Amino acid sequence: MEKENFKTPTVYAVGGGKGGIGKSFISSNLALFFSRKKISTLIIDLDFGGANAHTYLNTQLAGPSIKDFLSGSTSHLGEVVTKTPFPNLSLIRGAADWDEVMSLDAKSLQQFFKSVRDLGFEKIIYDLGAGTGFETIEAFIDADVRLAVSSPEPISIENTYQFLKRVFYRQLQSACEQLDCKSLVDDILNNKQELKISTPSSLIKHIKKTYPEMGATLDSKIQELKSITLVNQARSPKDRKISGSIAHIARQYFGFPVENAGCIDFDNRVWQSVRSMKPLFMESPDSDILRDFRDIFNQLEKHKKTSAQTDGKGLYKNVS
Repeated sequence: MEKENFKTPTVYAVGGGKGGIGKSFISSNLALFFSRKKISTLIIDLDFGGANAHTYLNTQLAGPSIKDFLSGSTSHLGEVVTKTPFPNLSLIRGAADWDEVMSLDAKSLQQFFKSVRDLGFEKIIYDLGAGTGFETIEAFIDADVRLAVSSPEPISIENTYQFLKRVFYRQLQSACEQLDCKSLVDDILNNKQELKISTPSSLIKHIKKTYPEMGATLDSKIQELKSITLVNQARSPKDRKISGSIAHIARQYFGFPVENAGCIDFDNRVWQSVRSMKPLFMESPDSDILRDFRDIFNQLEKHKKTSAQTDGKGLYKNVS
């Protein structure tokens, strides 16, 4: 892409901690939503243990994958970008069952995130894997728009909180290393009961009160973690209220902005589209669930960048 035509991309991360909650389904339909608007879009499957974004896009798993770039087999990320059957939509396939991912460090991920943003796409979607692995948390933090997905089940809701908690402490750790205050914060955490620190937000409040300048800087970094919650597979009016509750509790507990994108109702046409390997936008273009998608995705499009960028300014960029 010519430099004068280069548009700064917006990176979206779809995570949530638990498997089976529809992250790949949401990621692929978000990618299709943008591509159908004639926006150049790239979806990157970052589920190293069970890559399946290709299935939702009717694309084969065989071929170059993210493993080729991260392992050093190829030096340019563009070489592992493949076209999908859909105009304006490309894919970087995941690396299923790649154990070596556990050896990736912050420097390798930094180079990856920078390379992603330099590819020339307008919209980039990270389809994150389950759990709270290092690369999953780093990718969520790197994104400009962070979508934390949950199902209505209690274990999924709990995993969403654990996922956001891991994101909070990773950002805090990176900030402390940059500010050279890790030992001081560790000492506070070791005495949190005596200091009556019961939540991440109360930890930041204590630091701001005790060490105003440092606390203000740490708080500003935590505020960059602005995230959005979404409940998938809602089956009842009670289920439809859960995303708002998750967002409200997370704001209070973590102390950074968490907004509610709403919910997507359970619909048999979802698994039917997966089984037929035809995206929902093709299989059921007039369905109610697609109207839910459009409303939610239109909300996401309005969100401005709030996270650190891969230009050397991000907190984790200096972590070795």
